[in-house]
Amino acid sequence: MIVANKYDPKVNWATGINMDKSSPDFGKPIRVKAMSTEANGEDVNSKGICPAALGSKDEQPAAYSPQTELFYVPTNHVCMDYEPFKVSYTAGQPYVGATLSMYPPPGDSNMGNFIAWDGKTGKELYKFKTPSGIIGNVMTYEHGGRQYVAILSGVGGWAGIGLAAGLTKPTDGLGAVGGYAALSNYTSLGGTLTVFALPSD
Repeated sequence: MIVANKYDPKVNWATGINMDKSSPDFGKPIRVKAMSTEANGEDVNSKGICPAALGSKDEQPAAYSPQTELFYVPTNHVCMDYEPFKVSYTAGQPYVGATLSMYPPPGDSNMGNFIAWDGKTGKELYKFKTPSGIIGNVMTYEHGGRQYVAILSGVGGWAGIGLAAGLTKPTDGLGAVGGYAALSNYTSLGGTLTVFALPSD
């Protein structure tokens, strides 16, 4: 049995997950060779890989509401060009042998989403553009008998390294500087807490 990638059409490096328990590749992604940096080899720039190395879901957790039975999820929306090269290990230095360029998926301009996701069907029910990139954890709480969902956005993590550290070379920060070069046009250092009141019904 193959489970297809039906929830995120932007994934192009795999076509699904191998669910055949008799297969040695059980539970592993079914990879697309043209998007495999390992198959393409060193010093080959593999272009248009989606999602980028930071994944569609990074370390920001999601929140679940028992009232709405929905997950509230911050996600990345980023593709990349990835060129591996041989690198020697040096203690105390980053050990990543690759040059990355990151950018939104073709036809899109945003590099992140905040979604409400139905865990039973996978259907996206809500989307909202926060003032800047989402860097915090989704949280939910109750006040005065009503439930709220809150998310922190601002500059931080891998995406914000160029703005926070003053880096300008596009491939610095493993491609994050080039991928998020326009970040300073939309936000500055600091953060915003956006809070959503859920329906009271």
